[in-house]
Amino acid sequence: MMNERVDIEMLLPHKAPMLMVSAVVTKGDSDIHCQAHIDEANPFVHDDIFPGFACLELVAQACGIFLGMKGPDSDHPVPGALTSGVIASVRDMSVGSQQIHSGAVLDVVAEFLGGSQQAAMFSGKVRLENNEIFSVKVTVAASDEETV
Repeated sequence: MMNERVDIEMLLPHKAPMLMVSAVVTKGDSDIHCQAHIDEANPFVHDDIFPGFACLELVAQACGIFLGMKGPDSDHPVPGALTSGVIASVRDMSVGSQQIHSGAVLDVVAEFLGGSQQAAMFSGKVRLENNEIFSVKVTVAASDEETV
């Protein structure tokens, strides 16, 4: 349960316009629920459409936020916990056919399946108006900025 606003910019190495997750709705011991407001300035938006495959980046950002918030005291974020990260593997990715227009608000849910802050596997889902439009199993890993 979340009672306070989370400073996402403190947790991820991303800056606008690539910082696409807008808010953390809830965070549990093994999952996180975020929202992404798809702005027309989003680098993936073309002709007012956000492509479904780009939901992979939304899930990866939710995973990074979860890992940044999962410090020794899981109720407090770890500033700069992820200085650079990569999507290390993608499995079972499913992209729905529903069009995502700029202005949409997407719900992004990531469930921690195992690992550490250095590398972890998640099951992720993206919903638009309570309809699942994307799902994936993804491994994210911390990386040295110089090697990315």
